Amino acid sequence: MFTPKLVLVALAIFLIIAYLPALAAPKRFRKEMKDFTSDTATVRMLGLFVMLIAFFFLSVQYKFEDGWMMLIAIFGWIALAKSILFLWNPEFVKRFARKSYFYSSNTGITALAIIAIVAAVAMIYLALEVVNAVEVVAG
Repeated sequence: MFTPKLVLVALAIFLIIAYLPALAAPKRFRKEMKDFTSDTATVRMLGLFVMLIAFFFLSVQYKFEDGWMMLIAIFGWIALAKSILFLWNPEFVKRFARKSYFYSSNTGITALAIIAIVAAVAMIYLALEVVNAVEVVAG
């Protein structure tokens, strides 16, 4: 069974691995992202991958309850909606990727990478500090 701590740390590691290259070489990362979203079949495969991530989150927490655990439910439901969009309407995703600020400039890619890495650090903090405190109080 997945625990909230595992979900947060896994997502944080994924974000760091995915967006660290964007800080090192934003021009190349932007080109790779445009190539990645140029093919309909690839966008649909990405939708299936995002759906797996959504179910990973929702298997831990699917209800919108009070507290920080609501973050896991929010990420899970957003990921599920995103995966459905990727599967049903890949052309919209392709158009959005071409017009999005984050993918249209190197500055946007760098900003997106910084946001993702800061979010990853916050998730690691939540997993290591807040989850332990909740387990001690509840346990």
